[in-house]
Amino acid sequence: MIHNYKEAEKFLNTFINYEKKPFFSYRKSCKLERVFFLFKQLGVPYQDLNAIHIAGTKGKGSCAHFCAGFLSASGLDVGLYTSPHILSFRERIKIISGRSLKQSLGKNCVRDRMISPGEVTRITEGFRLKLKKFQMLPELGKVSFFEIYTALAFKYFADKKLEINVIETGLGGRLDATNVIDPSVSIITHIGYDHTDKLGDKIESIAYEKSGIIKKNVPVVSANQKPAVLKVLKKACKEKKAILFVLGQDFGVYNLRLGRNFSSFDFYFKEYKIKGIKIFLKGLCQVQNCALALAGCLTLKNRNGLLSKDKIKNGAAGVRIEARFELARINPFVVLDIAHNLSSFSALADNIRDYLGGKKIIFVFACSRDKNARKMLAQINYEKLIITSFKNPRCMEPEEISRLCGLKDAFIINDSRRALEKALSLCTSRHAIVVSGSIFLISEAKRFFSRYEKN
Repeated sequence: MIHNYKEAEKFLNTFINYEKKPFFSYRKSCKLERVFFLFKQLGVPYQDLNAIHIAGTKGKGSCAHFCAGFLSASGLDVGLYTSPHILSFRERIKIISGRSLKQSLGKNCVRDRMISPGEVTRITEGFRLKLKKFQMLPELGKVSFFEIYTALAFKYFADKKLEINVIETGLGGRLDATNVIDPSVSIITHIGYDHTDKLGDKIESIAYEKSGIIKKNVPVVSANQKPAVLKVLKKACKEKKAILFVLGQDFGVYNLRLGRNFSSFDFYFKEYKIKGIKIFLKGLCQVQNCALALAGCLTLKNRNGLLSKDKIKNGAAGVRIEARFELARINPFVVLDIAHNLSSFSALADNIRDYLGGKKIIFVFACSRDKNARKMLAQINYEKLIITSFKNPRCMEPEEISRLCGLKDAFIINDSRRALEKALSLCTSRHAIVVSGSIFLISEAKRFFSRYEKN
């Protein structure tokens, strides 16, 4: 019997975790048939989950938080499922509270809360008992950590009887464990090159996998994509009889003002317009993520007075997300960002230019083995580079990064703690330290600076 959270965590970690495997066969390892079978045996009511479903290469997590922000500001308690996590895997399953706090505080207040250790324990023990009563069909293969944790999230949201949930895909979309749902709207963020060893090395192949979340007669909201990507999305929408709304064509932003502490913009969706939306996440990419989320929420049917202009503004302004160009320290100046592929590094480079233009950059970098480190680093204008590692089997060795990228002047420091200490020792008033390349590196950096503050 599972008695507590530690035991529940230990049980969940017995399932194969592809987030810790550098290489595996995507099509052989990810089977939607297995997920349907598993959820049925576990009694997970995924069919009844009212949801917004989000896939893409860059901006999925931010878009998901903006969706939850808009809906919770309208007074709803919203389920939010994202991945991966930074410090605790409980971060992946949250309720963004609008209704309950509005009733208790008498005003529109938004707060997020992770699933409690007790809830993880309760649901996991229920799963354990049911897993003992049936055997997975051999042809379906082994259940993964992401699949069992997705089941846990969906069961938790169903138990809480939430009006709506925002669900971010893990890897790809077509074969992703979250793709058992029939959402109210599908959102596809920017699609670029990532996980090419699994999703394909052509942009059309990647787009095909992402477009797998498109369902029959369910509206689709998309970022402004490359022509080849848009062609794939349009074909999928035509086959599924799903109406497609594209950023820059059917909806968009204007009067954009990128400030040092916040950005503001006006928004349109067909004839609908709203002026003076303000967000506190930095960069044009976050403005676009906000616009995608808002368009997605506006396509929901039966909104029943939700999403008034005031609530939209409150929802946008209330969104805060860790490790998205996050200022971890002011003196010295330290920024943490979970950019981990070519698309997100392009956005990171823009933010460094726009927000740190007067600073010389000390860049602390590590990445997974399946990433194109050379092209990622080529986008960053740094003065000093420190290549390090993180504690995950997927990590590319710093020496290999240096060799592949032809880096002769970079500092090679295998331990992330020592790498960050080195960055601090090199930092002067004219410098800013930027840490990026992997969410696993950011997790270690968050812990480092948390201890650093206490000392």
